[in-house]
Amino acid sequence: HLDYHKNIDRYASSKQKLFYKLQNSGNKWTAVLPLDDDFGKRRSQRMRFWKTYTFGFGNNAQLQATHIVEHEKHTDFILNFMGQKHQIKTPLVGKFNVQNVLAAIWLVLWAGVPLTTILEHIPTYVQAKWRQHHILLWGIDRYIDYAHTPNGLEMMLSYLESIKKWWRVICLFGAPGQRDREKRPNMWRVADRIADIIILTDDDAASENRRQIIRDVLPGIQRQEWSTFAILPDRRTAIRYACLIAQPWDKVLLAWIGHQKVLLTNAWKIARDEEQVLIEERNAKNT
Repeated sequence: HLDYHKNIDRYASSKQKLFYKLQNSGNKWTAVLPLDDDFGKRRSQRMRFWKTYTFGFGNNAQLQATHIVEHEKHTDFILNFMGQKHQIKTPLVGKFNVQNVLAAIWLVLWAGVPLTTILEHIPTYVQAKWRQHHILLWGIDRYIDYAHTPNGLEMMLSYLESIKKWWRVICLFGAPGQRDREKRPNMWRVADRIADIIILTDDDAASENRRQIIRDVLPGIQRQEWSTFAILPDRRTAIRYACLIAQPWDKVLLAWIGHQKVLLTNAWKIARDEEQVLIEERNAKNT
């Protein structure tokens, strides 16, 4: 939402108004706050609610996750709560989803559901479609994810980095037009730090010039083009290139488009099913 709020501090301040409004309403409100997040930590220290429930990875969280082990199709961790330890296995992947599980547990506990019932249902959680959407084609893991912010891209790439073993992470992404311009170079910095190969491509340019958007993404290129980095503005061409260079055991990420079925350009709308394009281009490589 930074295209509306301009920076993260103003965004956090706007969010905090909701907490203050409830805090000052005189009712018995309960807050569930993440202690791994700086804003959540500050709210837990400075604001006073009838009850405050905290979660996170640190010892000071009331609901704590430790010994997190990430796998390709699930995540294991130990849940510490009220002096008891529980072994958890969730089909959701990535540390960021462990935080989501902790938040969900607190909310359902607050609603009165026993912890034993909650623990029975955690293994049945279903991944939201187009979030870490996994496609295995010809022995290569490909992922489609609606990662359109630096934080979202970092979480997904960090997960892939943790499971890639000895092979490579290939990241294909772009930045949308008419949205927060400040995030464009930050998305590049995240990809540059984590991904082994980067393919910079088009996105929903809308009324903006797509080549200018790509220039905005690049604050300074330290990589050698066509070695670990390529600029291919046409998104289908970029996907084709990702299919050509991917080797068994590589992890290929197509970021941003996710569930969207239309690609917006400054001239027209292009019908687009990212998963179908990926399958078509991958099959074309084998013909």
